Order: sequence, then structure tokens, then C-alpha cells
Amino acid sequence: MAISFRYEIGSCGQYVDEHSGETVIREWDFVQGLLDNKISQIYEATMSEGEPRIYLTNSEAFTSFVNKRNRLFDVEPLVYKPNFREAVATVKPYKGQRKTEKPHYFHDIGHYLYENYNVRLANGIEADDLMCIDASLDPENSVIASRDKDLRQMNCWHYGWECGLQPEFPVEYVEGAGRIVRNEKKKKVEGTGMKFFYSQMITGDTVDNIPGIPGKGYKAAYYALYEAVTVDECKAIVVGMYKDKYGEEARERFTEQARLLFMVRELDEAGNPVDGGWNRTT
Repeated sequence: MAISFRYEIGSCGQYVDEHSGETVIREWDFVQGLLDNKISQIYEATMSEGEPRIYLTNSEAFTSFVNKRNRLFDVEPLVYKPNFREAVATVKPYKGQRKTEKPHYFHDIGHYLYENYNVRLANGIEADDLMCIDASLDPENSVIASRDKDLRQMNCWHYGWECGLQPEFPVEYVEGAGRIVRNEKKKKVEGTGMKFFYSQMITGDTVDNIPGIPGKGYKAAYYALYEAVTVDECKAIVVGMYKDKYGEEARERFTEQARLLFMVRELDEAGNPVDGGWNRTT
């Protein structure tokens, strides 16, 4: 079982006082209890066996923490590597519109998890990528537990817990091309598998500042792909749309967007993402 949720639990560690308007920080014991209970609840909901794995995305600050912690042990110092997508993005800065402010206990939660759970640290890639890399080794026995819709492009078991107004995503095995549906209320395409990935290749992802094909929204993506049966069909449709929009630059634009949106499945010997994974049929 793979989980990552520093922001969600961290945001529960503080609130805005309705009278003063000031941010009030809760006691750490409250946050720690929420964290441990949430992991236990997810573990039970997914009927998992064995020890859960917690996935964290590395940062310069976390690298410093890890190296200080391991100073007394015979361990090679960790060298921080930035997210590879930052160098890939040329049209818009990757996640360039996101606020840099983090919840008060963001770093404390990371440190607590690292000290008390089986943590896998993603360096140079995101925690989401590392979850998919591990899940690809044994998809039928892997459960990715996350609220992040992007992970559901991966063929394996998935679970998303209820959070605020967001409903639970019941345990589901994603395989083949997957599926997409049109959510008129939220004005977006939702789904699973590579069909959902290719829908994002059209719409982009505003959360991560990924443009997709300008002028093509959720309706265009849905009507282009909903009848497609295979991953190859989905790719051919989207490649055609990129050619119509960009002409001779289509391959370059398509590849950039794919590298930004595709969850990494494999690393080379140097620890760098293997490109072209979106050409697979799973």
C-alpha cells in the first residue's frame, strides 16, 4: 500500500479563528494522532497485508534532514536532485502558479513519517512517480492509496479516501486503456488508465500549470476519446490533434506534454526517468 499526504494532514494542524482572523496552530499530538489514524483507516479500507509504504517527494530541506540523521551511520550522503519536470517544461513553468507556502507542520510530518514508517523518498522525481515505479513491479498485488487523480493512469489497484466534499474512490483495479467520463458539474474529464492520460494530453492540467492543447477543453477531450478501445487508438487520436494544432512542431510539443503528464514507470542506471513510457499499452 502506497500513501503520500503531507499537505492534507498538515492543513488539519491549523485553522483560522473566526473572530480574530488569525491562524491558530494545533498541538502536535493532535496532528500525529490524525496521521497515524488515517494510515490505519486506509490500511483497513484497502484490506492490505504487510507493512504500508509511505512515499515522500524530496526537497533540499529534506535532504539536509536525512543527511544529519544519517551522519552517525556509514551511509553515503544524499545528493538532492530537482524534479526533472522543471527542466522539461518550456511552454509554462511546471507548477509555476502554485503557492510556495506550506502548512505549519509540513516538515514535521515528513520527519515523523521518515522516523516511524517505511518511507520511500523520491529524489529527482515525484512521490507519485516512485509509487508507480514500485507498483509496476507487481501491479496485481499493489494498492496506490492517494487523492491524486493523476496516479489512476497506472495499471494496478487504486483507492482514494473521502476528503471534505470529495467522495471516496472505492478500491478499483485499473487495467488496459481504462475509462473516462464527462463531469458536467465540475466541467472536466475524469477517469482511469491511459485513456485518462491522453485526455489530459488534450486538456492539460491547470493544477500543475500544464497547457495541453490550447483551446481544447474537457468536451473536446471526451468526444475525441470516449469511443476509443485501445491505448494505440487513444495515442493516434491525440497525435493527430497535435499535428492539426502545431504542424511541424507537433512531435516536440507532444513529447513535452507527455513527459510532464506521464507517471514514470522506470528509471535508468543513473536514476533518471526512462522516456517514452506512454508508448506502452499499460
